[in-house]
Amino acid sequence: MSAISKLGLKSNFLPIWYDVDISEQLDFLEAHLRCLALAKEKHLPKRTAAFFGIK
Repeated sequence: MSAISKLGLKSNFLPIWYDVDISEQLDFLEAHLRCLALAKEKHLPKRTAAFFGIK
């Protein structure tokens, strides 16, 4: 990041993204979304959460 700043460039972080190829990864995604919902995260991906029955 400091090299980017030294060049006078700007950077940003992207939201967390998951590549789900196997059932264990899907389980991890669901668990993470449930934790975010419990923490009242305002940027919860609503459609993905709804897929898991998370409100």
